[in-house]
Amino acid sequence: MCEAVPNLEASTQIAFSRIIERRFFNTGDLDYISARVLFFHGLTENFLWSALQSAEKHLKAALLFRKIPTGKTHNIEKLYDLLLTSDDVLEPPPIDYSESIEFLDPECFTVADIVTKLNFDGHSSVRYGEFKYEWSIYDLIAFDWLIKWGRIQSQTHPNFFERRKIYVSDAPVTTFGAVRLTEKTSEALFYNNFAFGNSPDLQYGPGLLHMSTDDAIHRYALAQNDVRGIAARKAEAELLDLIKGKY
Repeated sequence: MCEAVPNLEASTQIAFSRIIERRFFNTGDLDYISARVLFFHGLTENFLWSALQSAEKHLKAALLFRKIPTGKTHNIEKLYDLLLTSDDVLEPPPIDYSESIEFLDPECFTVADIVTKLNFDGHSSVRYGEFKYEWSIYDLIAFDWLIKWGRIQSQTHPNFFERRKIYVSDAPVTTFGAVRLTEKTSEALFYNNFAFGNSPDLQYGPGLLHMSTDDAIHRYALAQNDVRGIAARKAEAELLDLIKGKY
């Protein structure tokens, strides 16, 4: 019985990390690609909502990996400031506006600036037309850098890992994180994207890449009375406490 304790602790941590990756990190990637596609097609109001959701999920993922309570908030300014209080998190570097857009009017944004702007413009009062909003190509690039920085805060954490299964396919595919991209989706993602354009996060080659969601496995584990079941329930309870908790 004594030997089961470290196994329980390790199993709980693994279950906890997988929940965060599936429900926050991977969903944040999906929201990011949705936002990029919407911007590419000129659907700005819809873009703002998906962009805000992506930023919120990646900031919360980074906080939850560090077991910092996020509280019930959609305010990404508060989440961003909270994440910066962690000793292992550095402020984002200056945004690199590529020479490719030198011809545009010079503007200066930081990641903190775009957090403030997106937090306001993504609010429902703006999305329903109560306030005017303007998004330039500079704003879009700053948003890309925010997501890149937010993802790195999770990816560099010791408890982060991705469980993937590869299914061989005849056609080459492109993936962003766990998301499979089509030709049209890739075009929208790469559109003036200087944050992820040459990033190792983008993978090429033959084979169809899918995430192993483990949802069915996790649901099964929750119903068991062994170490795996206890660990799954402890992980769920711990996550719920962090999400509901005050910061």
